[in-house]
Amino acid sequence: MIVNKHHSHSSGRDQRRPQGLIIPAQGAGKGDLKNSLKIIPLGGIEEVGENMTVMECGNDILVIDMGLGFPDETMPGIDYIIPNTRYLEDNKKKIRGVVITHGHLDHIGAIPYIMPKIGDPPIYTMKLTGELIKKRLEEFHLLGRSQIHVLNKDDILTLGNFRLRFFRINHNIPDGVGLAITTPAGLIIYAT
Repeated sequence: MIVNKHHSHSSGRDQRRPQGLIIPAQGAGKGDLKNSLKIIPLGGIEEVGENMTVMECGNDILVIDMGLGFPDETMPGIDYIIPNTRYLEDNKKKIRGVVITHGHLDHIGAIPYIMPKIGDPPIYTMKLTGELIKKRLEEFHLLGRSQIHVLNKDDILTLGNFRLRFFRINHNIPDGVGLAITTPAGLIIYAT
């Protein structure tokens, strides 16, 4: 059984509007949110697994990682937990791409469950991680639905309002990267 996790069971918040951080664009006047940056964690905060973060600026959405969460002893019969992607499903036309930082299942495991629901946007990642993603998609007979673009750490990637540079991180899996993301609101460093 797969569980689509809802992060706000008890709060009563609207599931379609996940909470996040809003950073105004540099030089923006009070109340000017046109190019503000929204950072919305859909998973991976204060937990191990289920890593997925959404950044939205203007009409552009960048998705970082699509990981599985793992059940604990209080969840009999549950195999995996995936982030609640309703917001992305409702805004899939704004998604410019998915960037995957490394190949652990808590960062790539939910790709076959989520990508078809959000319109199979292009995936950008390093070589080893790309091969692991291809294998995962092949297991679900989804290989070929999304373009997988293999990058190297010196590449600069522009996706709408987001300009990404990559840097190596030390991790217990090769080919992991952190992200330096330039946005109208400033520079964001993303390191898992």
